Amino acid sequence: ALGIAEDPVSGNAHGLLGAYLAQLRLLDRSGDRVRFSGIQGASLHRPGRVEVELEFKGEALGSVWISGQAVSIFETEMEF
Repeated sequence: ALGIAEDPVSGNAHGLLGAYLAQLRLLDRSGDRVRFSGIQGASLHRPGRVEVELEFKGEALGSVWISGQAVSIFETEMEF
């Protein structure tokens, strides 16, 4: 909408996907941490990979980490 190209790989979406899969008990848990990789962006010819790690506190999800490489497309500042 603002002339900004679509983000080809969404770390936030993969983090939420991990939490959702954990809630549905679709992740293979053998300890208090689960890791998986997400691959996205190939159809935009800008493929990327996101690493997701979930940490559990007992049966509850405690933390979600996302990591990967990124390229800054623009930078701005706002003053109020």
